[in-house]
Amino acid sequence: MIAYLRREDGFQNVTRALLQPHSNCVAHALNLCEVYYDFFRSGGRIAAMGALGDLRRVGVVACHDMHPALWQDAGSIKSIHRRVSLADCFAIAHARAADGTVLTSDRHEMEPLMAAGICRIEFIRYRPSRAAQFCTTTIGKSFAPATGFTTRNCLPSREDWKCVPASGRRNSASGFPTVTPDD
Repeated sequence: MIAYLRREDGFQNVTRALLQPHSNCVAHALNLCEVYYDFFRSGGRIAAMGALGDLRRVGVVACHDMHPALWQDAGSIKSIHRRVSLADCFAIAHARAADGTVLTSDRHEMEPLMAAGICRIEFIRYRPSRAAQFCTTTIGKSFAPATGFTTRNCLPSREDWKCVPASGRRNSASGFPTVTPDD
């Protein structure tokens, strides 16, 4: 979600998921907390609230479930796959419960889970070439994780959303391009 909001590499793949007809994009509250934290740290409370509002406006639905089956599944995943963050474990557990797909940029942490068939995982960024890895390491550019989206294609969405830049305007709270629903 952070990559989408900051227009980082791979944000186009998140946009495609948001635009898929009859799909729901759901983010667990713990993953939304990561977004809030990231934007609060870099821009304060107004930027953090603006980022959450931007996600809501493009159709991301917040999931506040904390029923025992969900948190026990997340805890089980975390105990087996220790390198994966607890918030990502909640995204995975939620995707499993909803028969959904996790969208992520965290290739290093998530590839083993994908290989093990834990849940469907789609990486928003392509695997970088060795030259790109060298440049990234040498230049020191870091990529913020964009985990937490769960797409569920089996239920029709309440509304179909299209990401439409509103005349190049920027959200006054987050400073990011304004995205509006198109009925």
